[in-house]
Amino acid sequence: MWLASGASALSFAGVLAATFSPALVLFATVVSRHPELVLLMVGAAFLWLCAMTVVAAVWAALVPARGALWLLVVYAALVQEACRWATYALFERLMAGLRAVGLQAAMPSPRSAARTVPAAVACGLGAGLMQTRVV
Repeated sequence: MWLASGASALSFAGVLAATFSPALVLFATVVSRHPELVLLMVGAAFLWLCAMTVVAAVWAALVPARGALWLLVVYAALVQEACRWATYALFERLMAGLRAVGLQAAMPSPRSAARTVPAAVACGLGAGLMQTRVV
């Protein structure tokens, strides 16, 4: 039976901290301050997972077409772009719904860079953390 040494556990903790500290800092300073960005991050992660599930299902179903890898790459890119558009559409719908019920979101106007940059960070964190979790 192989037992892990204390040095390997310490090395693992160091690599883990170095890997996830930028994401934690971005989450703490940008995303966690706005509840709608937390929802966007979770939604982006879920839609990324849905896109990868659809691509994997098609890859498993199309056994004869596995020789043409370029076909899967094109299909996967189209599915991922569709999910990115769906993430944007859901975020805009969430913000419109918040404004409709009288809850003013803390985010600035819809087309300002002060709103799009934090939203992009939230989407990237969601998709990146889900990709890290899946792989």
